[in-house]
Amino acid sequence: MIKLANFFVSLSFAGYIKLIPSGTFASFLSIVILFPIVEYKIISLEIFVVIFFVIFLLSLFFINKFSSHTQSHDSKIIVIDEFLGVYLIFIFYDQIKIINPYVTNNTKPDVTNASNLVGNIFKLIKLPI
Repeated sequence: MIKLANFFVSLSFAGYIKLIPSGTFASFLSIVILFPIVEYKIISLEIFVVIFFVIFLLSLFFINKFSSHTQSHDSKIIVIDEFLGVYLIFIFYDQIKIINPYVTNNTKPDVTNASNLVGNIFKLIKLPI
């Protein structure tokens, strides 16, 4: 049971990555997994939401098992919460797509917002700007 809990809460052992912060890697991996499912409507929104709640409930159980086994409160190995956070955003993807001009290309993005985006990317990879 502990091996299954470890596999689940570490998002298929992505929580063990040491090159970059494990939460950042798990968020990136979550986008790679979930974006095609939502963008190409591989499953319906209703099933997508049901799967979210199933994963959420399972994560509560497995996080409790894993934390009690490792005697840790908030281990960096546990990255299923990052996955669920990204998953929650993708539940509302169609609504965000309507509102956000970067996604829909309804308006031309201004230079200020583009420079903020580049600055945030540099912050993420820790480059001096």
